[in-house]
Amino acid sequence: MRLFERKINFQQIMSNSLFILKFLILILSLFFLFFNIFFIIFNFSEGHQNELFYFAFCLKIAIILILFYLIFQTVKSLINKFQAAKILDEFNKDKTDTYQNALELLNEKFDPEILKLIFKKADKTAKTQIIKPDWDKIKSLILPCHSVLIFSF
Repeated sequence: MRLFERKINFQQIMSNSLFILKFLILILSLFFLFFNIFFIIFNFSEGHQNELFYFAFCLKIAIILILFYLIFQTVKSLINKFQAAKILDEFNKDKTDTYQNALELLNEKFDPEILKLIFKKADKTAKTQIIKPDWDKIKSLILPCHSVLIFSF
């Protein structure tokens, strides 16, 4: 495996890991939020056991539906190698799309000399490549998650 392929794979794994972390934080926050809502209503519903049963049933269905929605959204937002190569090219402000071209031509039968030059340029770029995770989406979830967790205990 060439150096640029390893960088693209690492970018893909890093981005997908952040999407999964975002999913887990959302699930944790929503679980505790629904838990709190249930117990607030439970405390104020003495003598209304039938309504409480139906409310709990509806709350469970809502949790399951939201869980399925978040799972599908997370799976849909996972990136492939070509998207990871595009992210790296955009990060480098590379107008020649070095990583994308090298990745596309990796399995093509083309003139070996041209392929060698493209791969050499991609490997040269990969040597100095810095991969920074995009923590902005996670940072926006930290405060609501902490608020829900603090309110829960």
